[in-house]
Amino acid sequence: MLSLLFLLSLLSLATSSSTNEQPRTFIVQVQHDTKPSIFPTHQHWYISSLSSISPGDTPRLLHTYDTVFHGFSAKLSLTEALKLQTLPHIIAVIPERVRHLHTTRSPQFLGLKTADSAGLLKESDFGSDLVIGVIDTGIWPERQSFNDRDLGPVPSKWKGVCVSGKGLRFKLL
Repeated sequence: MLSLLFLLSLLSLATSSSTNEQPRTFIVQVQHDTKPSIFPTHQHWYISSLSSISPGDTPRLLHTYDTVFHGFSAKLSLTEALKLQTLPHIIAVIPERVRHLHTTRSPQFLGLKTADSAGLLKESDFGSDLVIGVIDTGIWPERQSFNDRDLGPVPSKWKGVCVSGKGLRFKLL
């Protein structure tokens, strides 16, 4: 399945760009436990893998990952990405995609209402035991998506205070 997604991503890259050999950032997932003992670290192994697909200029290793998954990111041409995908220890080669936030009010954006007595929110017990991931985008309070229009009063149990001043909107106590 991952290979199919990879190939579809590469096809979209190939059709959307006339300069397929222009280096782009790819995220590479590696089968961590297959590192040969000759390499002192995984980073050495990753650099060697990159050298093997491009004998001249080695593609640039940007970052290594070892917490959620194992692998690295690198600047690669489409040809180099395809070659890297053929190595036995490579699980996936995924083109980097920039994502943009659409809203800071997801329930409203998705058409979910907390007053509903049926539906997705009720079925999910209104999000209890929900794990939320936060993407830090460099938040600016002045953005319209943070406008508190139509949100109602601050809950009485909130323990912060509003403080006016340049660049400061509130502080937690």
